[in-house]
Amino acid sequence: MRFVELKSQEQLDIQTLHRVRSRLVAERTNLLNQLRAILLERGVIFPAGRRRFELDLDCMLSEGNETHMGTLSVKLIIASRHSFKKSGRVPWDSLNLR
Repeated sequence: MRFVELKSQEQLDIQTLHRVRSRLVAERTNLLNQLRAILLERGVIFPAGRRRFELDLDCMLSEGNETHMGTLSVKLIIASRHSFKKSGRVPWDSLNLR
């Protein structure tokens, strides 16, 4: 049996940071893919990439080009968009990581 040293508090903190960040990125990716699929079902195609998707979705919603979607769908997409924006804004600076 091989014995290993216990991890230091700093190593555990960094490991926790990586796990949390990985989870947040996965959640954001899942939400992005879900929104992209919902819009694709309605004939709206967006280019690849998160930033382009954000810009084009904001443009589509602000211009009122959602004529091929029902009112409920538009409201749900807007709510998901707010959740998507919020998930990308983690206050890492306020965590005093050093």
